[in-house]
Amino acid sequence: MRWLYRFSFRLRSLVTRRKVDQNLSSELQGGETPRMDWLENTVQDLHFAWRGIRKSPGFTIVVVITLGLGIGANTAMFSLLNAVLLKPLHFAEPQRLVGIWNMNFPKGGLVEFGQRLQSMELAAFADGASFNLNANGEATRISASTISVNLFSMLGVRPALGRLFASGDEKPGQSRLVLLSHNVWQTKFGGDPHIVGRSVVLDDVPREIVGVMPSGFRFPTAESQLWVPLEMNLANRNSLWGAFGLTLIGRLRPGIELSNAQAEFKSVVPQAVKAYPWPMGDKYGYTAEITPLKEHAIANSKTTLMILLGAVMMVLLIACANVANLLLSRTGLRQKEVAIRMALGANRRRIMQQLLTESIFLSCLGGVLGYLLALLTLLVLRAFLPAGLLGLMRPDMDVRVLLFLAAISIFTGLVFGLAPARHTTNAGLEPALKATTQSSGPARSTSRLAAGLVVGEVALAVVLVGGAGLLIKSLWGLAQIKTGFRSDHVITAYITPTFNYCSKHNQCVDFYRELLQQIRTTPGVSDAAMADYVPLSNYPSMPIAIEDRPEFSTNSPLQAWRFVVTPSYMATMGIPLLHGRGFTDLDTQKSPPVVLVSKSLAHFLWPGADPLGKRVKPSWLPDWRTVVGVVDDVVTYKTLPSGQDAQWASSVIGTIYFPATQGVILPPMHATIAMRVSNEVNSRTLERRLSALTAGFSPGIPVSKVQTMDQIVADSVSTPRATMWLFLAFAGLALLLGAVGIYGVISYSVAQRTREIGIRIAMGADRWDVLKMVLRQGSILTLAGVVLGVGSALLLTRLMASLLYGVQPTDPLTFTVVSLVVILVATLATYIPSRRATTVDPTVALKYE
Repeated sequence: MRWLYRFSFRLRSLVTRRKVDQNLSSELQGGETPRMDWLENTVQDLHFAWRGIRKSPGFTIVVVITLGLGIGANTAMFSLLNAVLLKPLHFAEPQRLVGIWNMNFPKGGLVEFGQRLQSMELAAFADGASFNLNANGEATRISASTISVNLFSMLGVRPALGRLFASGDEKPGQSRLVLLSHNVWQTKFGGDPHIVGRSVVLDDVPREIVGVMPSGFRFPTAESQLWVPLEMNLANRNSLWGAFGLTLIGRLRPGIELSNAQAEFKSVVPQAVKAYPWPMGDKYGYTAEITPLKEHAIANSKTTLMILLGAVMMVLLIACANVANLLLSRTGLRQKEVAIRMALGANRRRIMQQLLTESIFLSCLGGVLGYLLALLTLLVLRAFLPAGLLGLMRPDMDVRVLLFLAAISIFTGLVFGLAPARHTTNAGLEPALKATTQSSGPARSTSRLAAGLVVGEVALAVVLVGGAGLLIKSLWGLAQIKTGFRSDHVITAYITPTFNYCSKHNQCVDFYRELLQQIRTTPGVSDAAMADYVPLSNYPSMPIAIEDRPEFSTNSPLQAWRFVVTPSYMATMGIPLLHGRGFTDLDTQKSPPVVLVSKSLAHFLWPGADPLGKRVKPSWLPDWRTVVGVVDDVVTYKTLPSGQDAQWASSVIGTIYFPATQGVILPPMHATIAMRVSNEVNSRTLERRLSALTAGFSPGIPVSKVQTMDQIVADSVSTPRATMWLFLAFAGLALLLGAVGIYGVISYSVAQRTREIGIRIAMGADRWDVLKMVLRQGSILTLAGVVLGVGSALLLTRLMASLLYGVQPTDPLTFTVVSLVVILVATLATYIPSRRATTVDPTVALKYE
């Protein structure tokens, strides 16, 4: 029971503080050093720290703000990293969930592979779908996903209301069901608690609402707002072989390793593909890979977030160095106090404990401010960062983040407090007790440490500013890419008539023709065109076979970007026709099928030959299409793809265009309208005009995604732009803290050398000489930091290679400019205290003590 006695004694000691202090005083007078309990010591140290804070509010405010900035930025970035990289997906046993990537499947593919793969249970989804939702008399376009009926149950999720899809819901006649997202339930149906069982019309088809998913549920993409079951008619095998739009995911069966599933899949591909009704070619599935679902979800953001976390940790190190220098500047003032306490019997370890407790206490106050700054930063980041960087997760301040905040606050206090504490307690008793105010300044070793900390701050600032400079140059390079079209004064809108409407109106050919004619009569609109996609808004590609190139046959097709457009598309988008003719109104479903090809595709397929009259075709179709013209190249895909997207995009060569009246198979039902407008026309005005025009054809045709082509181009580089701004913010903060560090060291040096400077001036020294003397001290520190920083940056920025476009991580021009910027900022920080040194009055300085 000894522990109970000791615990009660500690509590009595805390409550009877005055009596303990009296005993302590008497013991110290007797020359004895008591063996204090650690808990009591800590409470005493915290009381002492609080009194010190109240005596030096200015010092405390500077330290807390400096640390709060560093800790807050680190906490916010860790929250992002925690949400995206560390948190498991919100599914049952997420470590067993895998996906088959870089390979699309038809419905029959799900059946064939599902029957053959024994290592996993398979499910499927098709993202990128959307529906016209008619609710409360208003037609809107809602992003949706088509899923196999077992997908959500395989993931282990539960609805907030109602039920999930179940076996049998995939059968024809039973599949007219829908699951709502929590957001759609709230915004479109007012959060009706009796929504389950109600009917809603999607694309003219009534569907029964069977459930509502939980708030925050995001799958397969963050944009998914509705889910409908994938209809599977196993009695009609021909119905299973349509579009290749499915992605397969699976749950590994108990005891199955990922490597076993990967090996089995490779062996199954040739067997399953034999069941396809078309020859798929030798390359179908050769790039496919099975990886964990979580790994795929973070593939395009992991490197970026880790680099940003590293950058913000450098900011915290700079903040620690600044605070350490502030504490070192007080070393001389505290050495006499410490010497007296040691003379009275206190040991060095006990004093070190007290000084570190003060540092940790200050750091924890900085952590409180950092918590508030992190909350504010997260609000900004959620609105600022593109969805692709966050994936399926949403950052928040959960328990793990709060533990990180507490740990980093304590660790930071130890980091910046250890060196000043050691130097304060290392002074000899006799010199410290004899020291005057003037002579009690820091020892030469302390000054060297302060200078070393400043050099480190400058070096870290150079690394961060160098990284920001590389990202700025990379983004500038992206902005200079020739897109191949004129994005200025072009507004686009997505028009989505329903299948029923198009089937009754000549496949919507007449609808789009008449709509374009009416749009052209709108004041301020000079031209208009229709396309199934516009550049940079999506990534449509297609396998094509070439008649006179046997290596690109039906069995081994070439991948090319593909667009379906009206005759006025090239003029509206400003894409030059280089050779031959463009599409005309005479290119109809009854005329010979024709295509246009881009310059790069023509050069690749027929180098040195005339491409006009050559024939190509979609690899799975029988009819050849004749090339009638060559147009200039356009940037089709995102200008900076990364990860698996980059590997896939690099295999697609050139662009092929089909006339809208012919289409690839049929004229497109949903399309984007591109309009070239004057300065007076804005997107909102044009959206109202388009809505009125489409309502004249049918009230159930919504207008959505109204935006300018300039916005589309800007969005294509949203991730590198967001990364650049974050890095630039960290670099700016690092540069500011570095400048403050230099300013602080030089200011304190000038204050300590006031008497020396006064003597120099009294002896006839020119004030310019004094200015040069102080500037020289700051310049040496700055140049040493720049040299160290550039050397470090040349090594560390290589980690950023995947984030850069058109610029090397060791770009000499960037680092030359960065070095000059850092030197300029450091010189300004040095000049202010240097200028103050020249104003020292010799008579006052000689009396200074």
